[in-house]
Amino acid sequence: MEWALNPPTNIQSVINFLGSNGYYRTLGVFMEEINKANPVQQMPEPPILPRFAF
Repeated sequence: MEWALNPPTNIQSVINFLGSNGYYRTLGVFMEEINKANPVQQMPEPPILPRFAF
């Protein structure tokens, strides 16, 4: 198993490995777990500053 000899260094290579070996169902579960563990970081809303009339 070449994967054991050359472990992937990033998520994309893991995805490529799983996809190329037909583990699409496993891949879906895997991606769900990643999304749960690393929720997408959303940009915080800028604070609404009060407007002063000068």
